[in-house]
Amino acid sequence: MPPRPSACHARHPKALRLITAWSVGLAGLTGPAQAATGLAAPAACDLLWQVTLQPESEPRQLQVDLTFDAGSRSRSTLRLPGGWEAMSEFADSDKRLQAVAGDSTLRSIAHAPGERLQLRWRFVPSAASAQGSGTQLAANWFAVTGQSLLPWLEEVDERNPPSACIGFSARPAPAGQANATGEPATRWVSSHGNAEGLSALFRVAPGAATLRWRVQQGLYAGGAMQSLTRTDDGQPMTVARPIAPAWAQGIEALAQASAQTQASQRRFWGDNSPANTLLVLQLPSPSGTQATSWHQAVALQVPIDLPLPGADFDALITGALVRTWIPDRFGPLAYAGRQDEALRAWFSQGLADHYTHRLLLRDGRWTPEDYAGAINRKIDRYLSASDPTDTARRLSSATQRNEAAAVLDATRGEWLALQWHGALRASGQAGLDAVMRRLLLPAAQARREGLISAPLATHRLLAGLRPALGELPLRDINRQIEQGEVPVFGPTTIGPCFAGQKVSTPGWRLGFDPASLVSGVVSGVEPGGPAELAGLRDGMTLARPSTMPIEASQAVRLKVEDPDGTLRELRYLPAGKPLGERMHYQPVPQAMQLPACLAWLGLGAEILPAITRPAPKLAPAKVNHKVVAKPAAKLAAKPAGKTLTKSSPKPGPIAKPEAKPEAKPEAKPAVNGAKAVVRP
Repeated sequence: MPPRPSACHARHPKALRLITAWSVGLAGLTGPAQAATGLAAPAACDLLWQVTLQPESEPRQLQVDLTFDAGSRSRSTLRLPGGWEAMSEFADSDKRLQAVAGDSTLRSIAHAPGERLQLRWRFVPSAASAQGSGTQLAANWFAVTGQSLLPWLEEVDERNPPSACIGFSARPAPAGQANATGEPATRWVSSHGNAEGLSALFRVAPGAATLRWRVQQGLYAGGAMQSLTRTDDGQPMTVARPIAPAWAQGIEALAQASAQTQASQRRFWGDNSPANTLLVLQLPSPSGTQATSWHQAVALQVPIDLPLPGADFDALITGALVRTWIPDRFGPLAYAGRQDEALRAWFSQGLADHYTHRLLLRDGRWTPEDYAGAINRKIDRYLSASDPTDTARRLSSATQRNEAAAVLDATRGEWLALQWHGALRASGQAGLDAVMRRLLLPAAQARREGLISAPLATHRLLAGLRPALGELPLRDINRQIEQGEVPVFGPTTIGPCFAGQKVSTPGWRLGFDPASLVSGVVSGVEPGGPAELAGLRDGMTLARPSTMPIEASQAVRLKVEDPDGTLRELRYLPAGKPLGERMHYQPVPQAMQLPACLAWLGLGAEILPAITRPAPKLAPAKVNHKVVAKPAAKLAAKPAGKTLTKSSPKPGPIAKPEAKPEAKPEAKPAVNGAKAVVRP
């Protein structure tokens, strides 16, 4: 599997991913560019990808054309999308496209200087790809990412990047909902814009991030889709999803819940800077939930009956949005060309988890019990890892960063954030939130890679902490990240809202390599482990959906396919050896009424009267119905939260921040209310 983007809050460790294996057929290679169906190759696009949806083909497939100018070169190198380890390839007509020894994802092509080349591939999902997996190719719609579909030209000069365009077309038009003229409705949504019709062409806008990032970390979907675009307080957002299956709630509910979460995050950070349109793409998942963050987009894979809003959705969308925020708004996470962002995953993933949990509790969308439960499960997963002392460099250099690596990174980063927040407050400072707000960069300066002369986000954080904490944070990073020291889970580490006590609990043990859940072929079955005792063997085929619990007391349910095609289910408890005694956290009585707890969360005593006040509602979208798959129910006002016991009342809306953020360039006037257009 290729390097992960930011993997988001998952309710099941199955970790549905937005990347899957593909088999590829090289349909042909030509010299001068020839336009794909429904699109002309614009001369202004130095790099042009054209994706054609072919829903009537058997098997279902996508066609991708890449057109580019050779410039002064006589040879070019192409990097094939990730997940193609087992691929079949047809020879091209003149044998010019050649494999590169030692790297199965590279291709080399000799050509004349100045030639404009067009390469064409045909993509067919492998047996491991199915409804509910990451890349989805249904009968009349698809959803992919750039890194799972678009070949990359290695010779691109990021110092002077070429103009780039990504086109989409349908051949024939997907069957499905008709628009006002009676023609089948075909819509395209992406990180670079939205369109309607049988074809669309998106120009990749200039930005602080590299062109490679903007293209390959882009999210793209098209076919029989419905979408809604709205603007709230200056933040534009598009929500989209396939027309089929029949969703339990209207798309307006998705837009309202997503906009409320985005507004909450912007209020917390005190951010009013102009922002690009954010795409929220909802995709069907037979079981479990998963969210992934991409360039100006998030993908939510959820059951079609997931309540909106609700505790599961709130955690999912909050985690997704925070993970688009943390890696972008505090400085680059890698130097240009080094591709070592994974070394700082403790920052991008760990701090994202910290602020996801913190925002949910502050907003009243989580109870203190919810927060403590999330922390306890995270500690269990961390201590259940095969080697919790793995270092960041070993994890980042692995050929495949599996879920266990992500758990280590996220746990260490969140624990560092909690430790530093506590140390700052003990020294009389406002806490980590105030430091982070001072480090916040305008959206226009967001970038993932930076020049060698510029400080990384982690350097900026250390500099921000140094006046109050000295070299303590640097020593913490050296011990826990560089050397892999297991954090100390103390009784008061997560703050005065909670108390910890040591308990004995079994470890969580899957019993086989988690990467098998992505490849679809079982590997790494542990001898004598719970999976082997249940009958699982290396080489078996996993059929989706399978159920991955988050606690050792809940059963793993695997659907396996026998050689004769028979499906059967294996069940077992993922209980490993006892972890020994570990810290288990519970809320203290009347937690959310204690001044010390509220101060820890950045909520002063002055907000106490607001605890029972419902969260302010955003202005409703102005709806213009064309043709809707089914009547959309009117949104009810979101309740302030779950019914709570007297011992754990929830906070209300976010109070003013602990510290005033540093001045930012004057933002454009906020848009009052919301503007929206509903597209079925």
